[in-house]
Amino acid sequence: MTENQMEEMEKEFKMNYQTMSSSEDLKKFGDFYQKMFDRLRSSHNNEQGLLKAAPLAANAPTPRLNKDFKPSPFMETFIPIYDWICFDLPPGPPLIPMRYYVNLHKGGMPFLILSMMAYFNNYSLSCWVYLALHGSYGLVWLLKDFTFPDGSFERSTTLVCFLVGYFGVITPYCWGAYLLASGGAP
Repeated sequence: MTENQMEEMEKEFKMNYQTMSSSEDLKKFGDFYQKMFDRLRSSHNNEQGLLKAAPLAANAPTPRLNKDFKPSPFMETFIPIYDWICFDLPPGPPLIPMRYYVNLHKGGMPFLILSMMAYFNNYSLSCWVYLALHGSYGLVWLLKDFTFPDGSFERSTTLVCFLVGYFGVITPYCWGAYLLASGGAP
């Protein structure tokens, strides 16, 4: 398998992964993965093969996906509703990738905690520990997102989905920092 063929397969893989929305799509994704694995396995003896550094044993079994998989009726109903709430709430077309509000929250949390500590003049050990935990987690999250982003967070959302996701789902996580900094929690 040549590098160009592998790049084409990788593009197809990313496109398929980003557009999955049902168990049928998951099955297609699994079939694609199986096809890619079979191609890699068949090319391991080739001079330009990608697996020549660590070839598979000749008698190694090829992993197969579960052929008896039956999707849950609940998930078949839930996935389209979830997709609609997370990505397609009207009005307007999808504009903003989901990763923006996730990164804004996780990267901005240390600044929010530090500002709450200053506002309430609470520099207790528990506040510093909370800041250290959320600050390091936010930094590592941003580093992960910039080095190998998750394709599921690349999908664009409408403005309403962005606002619902940020204020309805993510912002309540700030409640713990508020309680701690304001003295409402021990």
